[in-house]
Amino acid sequence: MPRPKTATLANNDIARCLLPLLDALGWRGDQAHLQEAMPHLPESMSLNDVLNTLANLKFEGRLIPTRLRRIEQRATPCLFMPDDGGSPLVVVAAGAEMLLAFDGASGEFRHLPGDNRKGWAALFTAMDKSAHSLLMPQQEWFRKVMTRFRPVVGHAVLISLLVSVLSFVAPLFVGFIYDGALVSGSPDSLLYLGAGMMFFVLADAGFRFLRSHLFLYVSNRLGNIIGNEVFRRLMFLPPAFTETANVGAQVARIKDFETVREFFGGQALIALFELPFMLLLVVALLFVGGRVALVPLGAILLFVAFGFAVTPSVRRNNQAVAQSGSDKQSFVLEVLTNMRAIRCAGAMENWRARYRDISLRSAWNAYSMARLNGLINAFSYGLVTFSGLATLMVGVRDVTAGAMTLGTLAASMMLVWRILAPLGTGFGVFTQIGRIVRSIAQVDRLMAMSMENRQEANMRIERQFRGLINFADVSIRYQPDAPAALLNVSFNLEPGKVLVLVGHDGAGKTTVLKLILGLYAPQVGRVLLDNVNLRQIDPIQLRHAIGYAPKDNYLFYGTVLQNLKFANPTASDEEVEAALQRVSGLKEEIAAMPEGFDTRIKVDSLGRFSGSFLKRLCLARVFLRNSRVLLLDEPEARLSAAEVLRLRDAIAELRGDYTVVLATHEPALFAVADQMLWLESGRVKGWGDALDVAQRYTG
Repeated sequence: MPRPKTATLANNDIARCLLPLLDALGWRGDQAHLQEAMPHLPESMSLNDVLNTLANLKFEGRLIPTRLRRIEQRATPCLFMPDDGGSPLVVVAAGAEMLLAFDGASGEFRHLPGDNRKGWAALFTAMDKSAHSLLMPQQEWFRKVMTRFRPVVGHAVLISLLVSVLSFVAPLFVGFIYDGALVSGSPDSLLYLGAGMMFFVLADAGFRFLRSHLFLYVSNRLGNIIGNEVFRRLMFLPPAFTETANVGAQVARIKDFETVREFFGGQALIALFELPFMLLLVVALLFVGGRVALVPLGAILLFVAFGFAVTPSVRRNNQAVAQSGSDKQSFVLEVLTNMRAIRCAGAMENWRARYRDISLRSAWNAYSMARLNGLINAFSYGLVTFSGLATLMVGVRDVTAGAMTLGTLAASMMLVWRILAPLGTGFGVFTQIGRIVRSIAQVDRLMAMSMENRQEANMRIERQFRGLINFADVSIRYQPDAPAALLNVSFNLEPGKVLVLVGHDGAGKTTVLKLILGLYAPQVGRVLLDNVNLRQIDPIQLRHAIGYAPKDNYLFYGTVLQNLKFANPTASDEEVEAALQRVSGLKEEIAAMPEGFDTRIKVDSLGRFSGSFLKRLCLARVFLRNSRVLLLDEPEARLSAAEVLRLRDAIAELRGDYTVVLATHEPALFAVADQMLWLESGRVKGWGDALDVAQRYTG
């Protein structure tokens, strides 16, 4: 059988620069911490991958264009990327003529002359934890993020002002052509005016393109920031907030955040930026056309009044559409997840009826929202059209009376349409504002929540526990109105002992394991590990020191070896071999696969593997964890009798060196236990020597 290959860093020039750069920056973390900070399954690394990895390790990077000879000692250590595609360099010292740098191509440190090569230098500084803490609740997070784009927003406001000014200049040209050039009949004047008009048209198009570019930049940057921070927050929220939450609702919430990015990249924002400058154009129209300006001014007042009138309906319809869409998506995900169970139970017709009701409610809410949008758009279009015709009628009357020239009328009409166009567009997107405000509020609520992780450092100190576990009068309810999952549970487990948890389904066995793992905290009583209250231990550090095999099999996209080493990325080949030996037949089954350890596991193709194989792979991953405390939840599930006996022997081999807590219904595993805890409806039915309690439990 081929030996598994130990996973290493991505093997390309820039990846080889990562460790020397971290060493020069003073990073003193371990290999496991580095693996977690890197991209998933890196076969090669890019400059962005390096920057993101350093950011995960709390080093902020910025890129500046420079030449190699211009790098000064105060800028070191830095990563230099030549423009000519040459080898990346980690410059650790810079003198007047020579540089000391690590060459990514050769993998060696070299003294190099400071030549004139162009490139980009990535400079790094350690993040200020007080200013960049991602673990503390972030109040008004979205507003603070938007301050990063204050210069861009300022430029967009200035450009919108220039566009409005140009919108005023063009009608003046048209008016002058009607009243001056056409009357004089001078072709030279028309030529000059045409050239001037072309200049202003091109300037207007250029400014509009630049504004769209700025908004697209903000949209994509904001989408990236929101996406990363929302995902980070969800990953580090206390499990009590996520374990009981509906998966479909969480997916819908994440998708809802995309509306913020789409808004900042769409025409709605452009229209809203132009709305304040309508008053400037109204003043210009008042100056040019006199009382003609009263028509669009009245239209603006009608728009505002109608907006206030429909706001409650828009808000109600937005909430109904969002809720029904979330319910529908949640239901579909539930069906897809439990399709096999639904078919086995013959309940397809019942679920189809439920889907019909949910789909009908969603369709009706969408129809109501579309109908309201249609009403708003119809009102907007009608008011804009009526205002234009009213302006024309007032202007024609003034022209007939001699109070206005044809050129002034033409200029006034251009200004009126220029005023009403963004007003109509802005009102057409009025229904989006409620969704945007709600999405921003959701982001702010999420960022204001406390995260579970309490460490904020550019290195992590791994902690090993002896395995002394103590429960002291522990009680917990998952919901305030739910029955107690555990009630006054107490026991003491010495290091190196094996504890078996028994009882009916729902008795509280899994709850005991989750409390030891720090996924939940008891409302009453204390859980101690090595005589330290778990409330005083960082939950992330705690879980790094405990091996846990849940009841269900959780595997991830990647190879068999990568799934094995998911919890211990730095495990050696010998450690992988030892973990495989503890699980019956797994090593031989992997060897029989055409690609061996490189066999790809995908979430959508788990059906090609047997349940026994997946369970044994998860158990081997726990044994590879190198933790002194192991928690196993129904490890016998889907295993054959021979595989259960091999598991029993493996646990017996661990006894004395490892503290093992397993919840099981399998009597064959009782023999390996030192102590047994019998739970019934959350209460202790029996506790003590495993042999004595097992006789009462099975008798």
